[in-house]
Amino acid sequence: MGRVLLHLTPRDFGPRRCYGARVRRIPLLVGPMLVGACTGRPVVYQEGTATDPQQAECLEECDEGEVCFEGTCVGTGLIRVSLAWEVVTDLDLHVVTPEGIEIFYGNPSAAGLTLDVDDCVGGVCADNDGVHVENVFFSADAVRGTYKVFVVNFDGLRESYYRVEVVTLDGVTILEWQDQLPAVEYATSMTRTFEW
Repeated sequence: MGRVLLHLTPRDFGPRRCYGARVRRIPLLVGPMLVGACTGRPVVYQEGTATDPQQAECLEECDEGEVCFEGTCVGTGLIRVSLAWEVVTDLDLHVVTPEGIEIFYGNPSAAGLTLDVDDCVGGVCADNDGVHVENVFFSADAVRGTYKVFVVNFDGLRESYYRVEVVTLDGVTILEWQDQLPAVEYATSMTRTFEW
């Protein structure tokens, strides 16, 4: 089954212009409706890198329920788990709930968690020259307990340094780490855990 590159927010639905040479409008089935959605958002990356805690600022103001992470507006919820990296390779963020439910590109929404940004798919990124982001946020339906987080270099196209942070709605960092994955298909990071 193929994967589709999407970064969707409420602004992406309905009649709105999509920006950028790599961004195009695609049909998307949402419930019983077929709507148009942008495959990316207009973002200008400023100072800050994926391996530097000094984050890039978002050019546009983020919507309610979003924060700026590395130049991209991402969902925040009660907790957010955010991944950033700089090379064109398909890194994937995986978050496993206390019940063992895994949230990732193949299961983007379950158990009160939602993967809302998946920037690179199969060697194609929303902005090949920018910082790439994946993000999972927790709704009020997420259960308390021990969560697991790990990163996979899905396509293994290139070696990549990356940074992950787990942050609460009020800005408290629960967990943060930087590491590197080799240019090996399905190379997987060490699993980290946090309590919520």
